[in-house]
Amino acid sequence: RPGRSTCGDACGDSPRPRDLGGEKTVSSCEVYWFDESPANADCRVPRWWRILYRDGAEWKEVQNPSGYGIEVDRFNVVTFDPVKTPDLRLEVQCQEHRSAGVYEWRLH
Repeated sequence: RPGRSTCGDACGDSPRPRDLGGEKTVSSCEVYWFDESPANADCRVPRWWRILYRDGAEWKEVQNPSGYGIEVDRFNVVTFDPVKTPDLRLEVQCQEHRSAGVYEWRLH
């Protein structure tokens, strides 16, 4: 299993964009969600999520995503039309009265 990240209030706009260190072309990503359901704790997979990329001063959703999975104990892979951007971020809608967390977020 990938290394654990902090589980916090990650709902709504991502607290921090993923800086790619200059413009890069990205066409897929993998997200491994942190889920504390077995321990009956607060961190759960989100209700839904999506990927946004920065285009100038605007954040836009990637086009033609293959689907945003919320499976536990695995990487959830999404492919999309390639974008050239300096930053990406996750937009996450948490389950009611819960927070969300990510073990790992891979870009390709």
